[in-house]
Amino acid sequence: MLRSNSIAKALYTLISEYKFVPVYPLWSNKITSLCRAIPNSKHYCYILITKNKDDSLTTDLWIGPINYPDSSLDSNCSAFKIPIGITYDEDPDFLSKCQQRIIKLLPHTASLVNAVQEELLSPSLVATSQTTVGRMVAYNHFLEAYEQLKQHQAFPQIQNELINLYKKSGKSLSKTIKNINNIAPDILNNISQPAFNFLKDYLTPPFDLSSILAEFAFIEASTRHAAQHPINV
Repeated sequence: MLRSNSIAKALYTLISEYKFVPVYPLWSNKITSLCRAIPNSKHYCYILITKNKDDSLTTDLWIGPINYPDSSLDSNCSAFKIPIGITYDEDPDFLSKCQQRIIKLLPHTASLVNAVQEELLSPSLVATSQTTVGRMVAYNHFLEAYEQLKQHQAFPQIQNELINLYKKSGKSLSKTIKNINNIAPDILNNISQPAFNFLKDYLTPPFDLSSILAEFAFIEASTRHAAQHPINV
């Protein structure tokens, strides 16, 4: 499997000119991800490069709401997947070819923003992996909690911590998770009763409220910062 830094170099134009952010894998070392905020929108473009069990390498472009860019996108019916390429051979130009194809698509990604929003409001429950009513209800509860996190007085400090983590190519959200956990009672006290009833049971790792909100916050903080301050690879 190509290392993340090798992939970043191969996708240099997407990172330096189109403001994609390299995102380090949290749950799988077989996926390398990049993401970019869609201008004038609260939604995102995600690039996932995956090493499959048969040793093939696939590149996919996703358009969707805030989500950590890993296999969980497959079960979010409000995210739309566009296959970019697959190779079964050692093709040194594979990622460069994928980059060219993605760049051609980028001007058209904003046209899917309304579809993403409509799916959030009225989920079709059709996705590329297992999607159930329960999964989408849970996702919307986490979104509600994230909106409350952004209104908390501690959020600016959390954002600054995440921007510093991103600038240093940090790979651990443990500090942010701890800080969000400290204010989790405030978040729970300011969400709807259905969201509270669900999330009060999601306070222990690994798929806990603080971890999910830290992932959301990292995506938003890093992509918004990258839009103003492109990085060098």
